[in-house]
Amino acid sequence: MAVYIYIMKRTQIFLEEKVHKRLKIESRLRGTTVSEVIRDSLEARRGRDAEPLVQALGRLFGIVKGGSPEAEIRRLRVDRAVP
Repeated sequence: MAVYIYIMKRTQIFLEEKVHKRLKIESRLRGTTVSEVIRDSLEARRGRDAEPLVQALGRLFGIVKGGSPEAEIRRLRVDRAVP
């Protein structure tokens, strides 16, 4: 039998009424809590946002052995330049 221990921090947020209603509906549909819906949404977003960073770090670590990390950082900055 496996035992999992999760350490969580309690926090408080303020939501607009319409957002809170949508979260309550979603939690009822899933059969879970509003907190779980929020955690799932945050994890899903973090996963999407983290992927470009993970790829960039992979390129940087590959460059360190035989090239310049500064060149990769400059390239990344150009990709993010505001038009």
